[in-house]
Amino acid sequence: MGKHLLVDAFGITNDIALSELDFNYTFLESIPGLVGLTALGNPTVVKATDKSADGITGFQLLTTSHASIHTWSNGPKMGQAQLDVYSCDDFDEAKVMREFKKLYSPKKIKHSVKRRA
Repeated sequence: MGKHLLVDAFGITNDIALSELDFNYTFLESIPGLVGLTALGNPTVVKATDKSADGITGFQLLTTSHASIHTWSNGPKMGQAQLDVYSCDDFDEAKVMREFKKLYSPKKIKHSVKRRA
């Protein structure tokens, strides 16, 4: 049974969190150690630009699945981020949530945890 943490965050005013590659790289790199999962190599984090918005997309592959983050620094979703952590191993989603809230400081946050077969 897998666990999937899904986070939607709104009202982020920390420009570094929304647009800096190194900031998001460090956050993704920290997740496995934070909750006792094992990384498969280093995170991949890129600027994600299309005709309507700019932001960051990043992935950390895990031996048991992945963690990903997507941010929007401008455009219609400005100040938003989505975080997913999925693993076939159990992990403490509250630790991930605390770290995310501390670093990204969203004004509003929605999250859910899904159990997947």
